[in-house]
Amino acid sequence: MHLVFVELDKLNQLDENNIDSWTEMEQLGYMIRYAHDENKRDMIKLIEEKNEVLKIMLDKKEDFFSDMVADLNRIKAMFNKLDQEDFER
Repeated sequence: MHLVFVELDKLNQLDENNIDSWTEMEQLGYMIRYAHDENKRDMIKLIEEKNEVLKIMLDKKEDFFSDMVADLNRIKAMFNKLDQEDFER
C-alpha cells in the first residue's frame, strides 16, 4: 500500500504551469480535486489524453477507492487491536 500526500492548495497553482512539467501525482490530484468542476473540464481532458495510465485509473476508480477503503479499514482494525492489547496490559 502506498500513501500519497498532495498539497491541495498547490493544485490551484498548477494551472499557471505547462502540464508537461506536472508530476503524475500532481496530475492525479488535480483530476480528483476538480473532477466535478466544469471550468477545469478541458484541463482534465488534456491530462487524460497525455497520460493513459491516469485515464485507465479513472476508469477503474471505483475499484481503486473501494480497495483503498478496505485497506484503511484493515489498518484501523489492526490499530484498534493494538490499543485494546495495550489497555488490557
